[in-house]
Amino acid sequence: MRARKIALIWILLIFMLAACGSEGTPTAGVLGEGYYPVSETFTHFYESRDGPHTLGAAISPEFAEDGVLVQYFENGRLEYHPQLPAESQIILANLGEITYGPSPCVPPESVVSGALYFSATCHSVRPEFRPFFEKYGGVSFFGYPISEAYVEDGHLMQVFERMAIVWDGARAEDQQFGLARLGSRACANNNCLIPPSSENIRTSTPTAPPTLDTIEAFYLTHGGERVFGLPLGGRQTGSDSAVEQVFENAVLYENPAASEGVSFRPLGLQTLGGPAPSAPQLDDPNSGYFDKYGHNVAYGVYDFYRKYGGEAVFGFPLDELHVAGDHLEQHFENIAITWHLNLPTDQAVQLMNLGQRTLPPQPSFTLPPSVQPQMLFVVTEPEFSVLEAEKKQQTLRAWVADENGLPVVGARVTFVMNTPSGELKYVINATDANGFASVTFKLKSYKPGDFMFYSATAAYGGLTASKDDAFVPWDEKLKP
Repeated sequence: MRARKIALIWILLIFMLAACGSEGTPTAGVLGEGYYPVSETFTHFYESRDGPHTLGAAISPEFAEDGVLVQYFENGRLEYHPQLPAESQIILANLGEITYGPSPCVPPESVVSGALYFSATCHSVRPEFRPFFEKYGGVSFFGYPISEAYVEDGHLMQVFERMAIVWDGARAEDQQFGLARLGSRACANNNCLIPPSSENIRTSTPTAPPTLDTIEAFYLTHGGERVFGLPLGGRQTGSDSAVEQVFENAVLYENPAASEGVSFRPLGLQTLGGPAPSAPQLDDPNSGYFDKYGHNVAYGVYDFYRKYGGEAVFGFPLDELHVAGDHLEQHFENIAITWHLNLPTDQAVQLMNLGQRTLPPQPSFTLPPSVQPQMLFVVTEPEFSVLEAEKKQQTLRAWVADENGLPVVGARVTFVMNTPSGELKYVINATDANGFASVTFKLKSYKPGDFMFYSATAAYGGLTASKDDAFVPWDEKLKP
């Protein structure tokens, strides 16, 4: 009955919106008088993504903005970053996120049937929006959804990291879904509307990439921040007099004898102390067996390992993939890789922060409490993302903050978890002086290998916010 009521409300809303009109009507992106040609820098990206119907017409020439070459379109802004690998040099700016910011999370069980849910941002793409979203590339083009569908200026809209999709029932059926003019809005805010003239329209070829030093070039070539994390300082001289730089996950140093002029400090080998006993070769086509120490690289880790340089970059595996507290883990000569089963596929495999561990410990500090928050945000995580069968208990943690990122003291936090035998509910009446709340319990009802989903909902002064997460009960006998 509830589902039928929701469907009826949705149908009535569509008919109501069909009669409305506003400046938010999506543009079809037809090139007309007063528009600019697409610059040579962005032409291939624009044409390969059906630019007239996605990005719309160019509303500025190509020009340098804050040191970056950009061009504005009705629905977005393209940026040229020549220091990145060739396939990643053209970037669609996150105008959806910049313009609107993220909306409060929704739990997966609350989305309508047929919606596409993304745990990375805890929002879904409604069934009505999915065909348009998937037709033009999905996450790879629009980014993740950062809101649910809602009404703005008489139109139904959904915001994504880079763009916003708008439904206008007054348009022809094949044109009802389009994109909000976030590029036009951002262009006006940034004063980028330069009158068309031969002097300010760029017609030459793209500028040459800047000269990079050896470590920076190696860093960008092999995955940059996604692999190595952020730099934790500038260049320094190592104990062997080589120039080195510490990143969150690795330490790179200049080595003229290496093929790319850069090598790793063998942090994986130092952490593990030496290779583990060799293991038999797996009978799995999506894996590799390395004779040097007699170990496999398999499953999701194998794809990540090969994509970012394999043994030439990370070294050879020193042990097998195994459970290590809250994740699966594997050590290599130069790094350690972790696999988090409860994260989206494109984020599940990461490097451990071995580089950060080489630095002296930083002094801890306590944030001041929040005063009269206007919004609440919740961050939650389990103590064990992978809960081994022999562990007796699990701890769920939540941190509650206000719109300024300051902790909220005294918020009421409710943890709700679904188990095979029913719902578990724990209420923590007040977050502590740092905004934290936690609950520890014994998990009695579960199926090894199945995700255990839970939510943490905070309430304070009439405000509420929720965040979902999950963990996986694990039996070492199960194969990942």
